[in-house]
Amino acid sequence: TKELVPFINPSISIDKINWKPHDKSREIGALAIHVAQLPLWASRALNSSEFDILTMKREVPEIKTAEDLVKILDDSVSKAVEDLQKASDEGMMENMDI
Repeated sequence: TKELVPFINPSISIDKINWKPHDKSREIGALAIHVAQLPLWASRALNSSEFDILTMKREVPEIKTAEDLVKILDDSVSKAVEDLQKASDEGMMENMDI
């Protein structure tokens, strides 16, 4: 994730974490966590035969600093890469219920 870290500015003021870009939007902190956890979707797809976003359990960590967000991204990418490296050709060809 070293290439991605410059896009997460550690000087971002954590007191702005509750700001919403629009009244109907989630808070910027929740949006940032969502983006940082997107690589985990690869792990979910590789480790399950079904995918239902409505029933999917998702851990939402608390962030107190921009460095926390970088760690979430780094952990997410590491897990996805690990699962991709473990995946077999046969497993990659299996159908998934969506």
